[in-house]
Amino acid sequence: MATVGLPLVEPYAEANAEEEGIRRRVVEARDGSADAFEWLMRRYGPLVGSLARGWASSPADAEDLSQDVFLKLFRALDRYDAARPFLPWLYEIARNTCLDHARRRRPLALALEA
Repeated sequence: MATVGLPLVEPYAEANAEEEGIRRRVVEARDGSADAFEWLMRRYGPLVGSLARGWASSPADAEDLSQDVFLKLFRALDRYDAARPFLPWLYEIARNTCLDHARRRRPLALALEA
């Protein structure tokens, strides 16, 4: 059986180079670069917004959640481990922010039903 020579290394190398660029931006943002943080917001804003819309009860709530995620991200930049991928870390911040939002809304919804 003949094997087809597939370029297995190149896609991984490209992904690693992209992750290194993201990490560099995160470190720059952590060091005070407003441009780097703005880049992170532009790059990941649609993803965070999509997640927020899934948890929010209105577009305004989704916008508030997205802003909360990026505020928490900004405050947590000094705890980012540049040896690890950025996206799972951001996703954890976003998910926890949405869960906190849902917990805060739940007692209100239960009180309104009573």
